[in-house]
Amino acid sequence: ALRRCLAERIEAAAPFPRFRAAISDGYCCAANGQEQTLHDDGSKQLAGTSATPLGGGACRYITTGAPLPTGADAVAKQEHCSRTGAEVSLPALKPGADVRAVGSDWSQGDELC
Repeated sequence: ALRRCLAERIEAAAPFPRFRAAISDGYCCAANGQEQTLHDDGSKQLAGTSATPLGGGACRYITTGAPLPTGADAVAKQEHCSRTGAEVSLPALKPGADVRAVGSDWSQGDELC
């Protein structure tokens, strides 16, 4: 409320986000710094769902805010990818591309108010 203050400090009980999350819609994968063509594993990683591991040599469609599965460390924006059947061509990516790190908004114990 305007011109009001809290009687005590409020600290974050946990980091946010609590998991590595996609910043954009696209395909998550293990980045290797080079263009690559990977097989879409047929799953969709949606925000608000649990992540199942991603196998080697595969990619998976992921939506903004969704948790990155184990085995993935980057997200290629959908508009930078091309698809032929189940094969998806991805641009060169570095690990961490389009990924929000655990605690990137705040860490446990940070003062929120």
